[in-house]
Amino acid sequence: DAKTRTRLLLGLEECIQSGVYPLLWETPHYAAPLADYRVVSQTFSAAVERRQSFDRIGSDQLVPYVVQKDRFGQLLLPENLGYVPLDDQRSEPILEAARRTAVVRDATVGFFFHVFCSPGILEEIADGLLAQGFSFPDVRSLPLSVTGPDFHWSTMEAPPPASPPGAEARLIDSSGAVVWRGPPKDFPRDVAPDLG
Repeated sequence: DAKTRTRLLLGLEECIQSGVYPLLWETPHYAAPLADYRVVSQTFSAAVERRQSFDRIGSDQLVPYVVQKDRFGQLLLPENLGYVPLDDQRSEPILEAARRTAVVRDATVGFFFHVFCSPGILEEIADGLLAQGFSFPDVRSLPLSVTGPDFHWSTMEAPPPASPPGAEARLIDSSGAVVWRGPPKDFPRDVAPDLG
């Protein structure tokens, strides 16, 4: 637990120094001991992935909907369509998985796309999903927050913490811009900050 927490917080410090404020967690290759999921859930309010149900590679669960609160207390957005492999860049496997998932009423779908794959394939997938009736809502409209020992940031939809930790807290608007930053004691709880 301590090693995982240390690595997670060091990574987030690098993000902060670069002006990047991630809102969602994805476990590398969807594989982690359950103890690691617990550690991550203490920092990230939400994740986008397929979760292992017990400590065995390949026990990840594909769900066709958003899990409002998983066993670790996180909002879980599904990654249930797979990914586009570098050596077989085709849209059809993702679109076929979406067709199969669509038999579930109000299904939610997600997939992983490496930034080094062809953007044309991503466009085919997006167009194909739209043609199947899926949409692409902005995750920043969800109540997301990230909290560590000396930082906190959240979307406008997240309930403000009673006492944000750390030396500085941030509030992020729907475009991803930091609209308020300051000492935790001044975190805007009762009045929405001026968005300009």
